Amino acid sequence: MGAEDPPGIPEIEGYQEGDIVQVGDTLTLACITRGGNPQAELIWYRDNVQVDMSYTTSGREVTNIRTFTVDKTDNNAMYRCEASNSVTYHPRIATVKLSVQYDKAKRNAPRSDGLRKNRGHGIDSIEKAKKTFATDCV
Repeated sequence: MGAEDPPGIPEIEGYQEGDIVQVGDTLTLACITRGGNPQAELIWYRDNVQVDMSYTTSGREVTNIRTFTVDKTDNNAMYRCEASNSVTYHPRIATVKLSVQYDKAKRNAPRSDGLRKNRGHGIDSIEKAKKTFATDCV
């Protein structure tokens, strides 16, 4: 049977920090750990909430694959994979932070907050007020 060992540090495949994904993309993250006796359990978390605890084993390798459709709430979301077995006091952890690009048309849409409209408090009015204040204070 052999000695009991903790699992190896998990690795995340399918995304590297700094990559950019689009809203609507299908993203597949694979968490893989090797070794460990007994074999590891692999659990995915998204922003500290457990989202997937299914995994498969092949020899001494354990894999948990998480496939999902990217949405805007995934921007800056922290995905964490934890590997543990009965020997580990603290789980072995791998993390990745997602960068999501929004639809360009929505991202570059004109602002609707009225700052550029002539309502007496737009950008031009603010600049005039600054000049008037500076002149009055001299």
